[in-house]
Amino acid sequence: MKEVSFTAKYWKSTIIKENALSRMALGFDGADVKISDTNIEIKVKGNLVFHSTLKPLPSDPWTISFRGVLEDGSDFRIIKPSDSSLSKLQKSMNCKGVFSIASMDPQGFAIHFLLI
Repeated sequence: MKEVSFTAKYWKSTIIKENALSRMALGFDGADVKISDTNIEIKVKGNLVFHSTLKPLPSDPWTISFRGVLEDGSDFRIIKPSDSSLSKLQKSMNCKGVFSIASMDPQGFAIHFLLI
C-alpha cells in the first residue's frame, strides 16, 4: 500500500523552553508529512529535513503519544488524537489529521499542526 503524504499547516504552539527542535518545527508549515505509528518523515521543498522512528508511550482517552529520538540522541514526543478526538477535529478544523511535536519535558514546548 502506498504511503500517503499530507501537507502540514501550522495551527498553534506553546513554547516555554525553546530549543533547536522547537525552532526547526516552526519551519514545518507547508511541509510534506508522512506519519504513522512507527515513523515520521518531513520534507520541505522535496528535501528530507526530519525523520525518526516512533515507539508508543502511555496514552489516554484523547491522545496517542510516541517517543522519537533525534540524531543527537535527545528524545521528543509526537502526539496524535485518538480516533474519537480526531473525528471531532476533522469536522471542526476541516483537516485530514492533526499531530504535535513536543518536548518530553512538560515545561518545554508543543507545536501543533493540521494535516491537509
